[in-house]
Amino acid sequence: LNTNWISWGASVSWNLLKVFQYPARKKLINAQDRLIHARSLALTMTVMTQVHLSRIRLHHYQREFQAIRQHQAVQDRLVRQMRLEFEAHRVSELELIREELGGILASVKYDITYSELQNAYANLLSSIGRDPRIYFSRQQRLVTASAALKKGDDAPEAPRRKSVVRPAPAAGREYLYRLKVPAS
Repeated sequence: LNTNWISWGASVSWNLLKVFQYPARKKLINAQDRLIHARSLALTMTVMTQVHLSRIRLHHYQREFQAIRQHQAVQDRLVRQMRLEFEAHRVSELELIREELGGILASVKYDITYSELQNAYANLLSSIGRDPRIYFSRQQRLVTASAALKKGDDAPEAPRRKSVVRPAPAAGREYLYRLKVPAS
């Protein structure tokens, strides 16, 4: 019986000591709660900023891609015109080669810009929590992936037309290759 009284007395004494610590513990808990809330807001703002910057980057590369696409179309017309001029013996072979090189460089710029555009789109998908790997395959076009994302599909359907590497039509110039990329 005395043992119970002693343990109850010790328990009450201990609880009385803890009562005086309650205001300090309550302040600590409230401070921790405010810290968790502030961290949550900071994380939310970080994600929102990442999404916003990804959208800006995607928009930038879309405009750049359109400009490069137009540049490549103009360069292709110039190369065709130069080939006709060369066949009519109005320009030298050097001028034709120079224009063909310009066409190849325009094609390389097109490919680089297209890959940067796909990278920007993948970053946007990643920033909103989507897995970009299911939206891009080797022949996947950005437009198809974008349409699938707008519809809410998990994965877009595969494109029907594949890119093909074919030799340039200049006779005797097997070393010049052009990458045929479908226009979107």
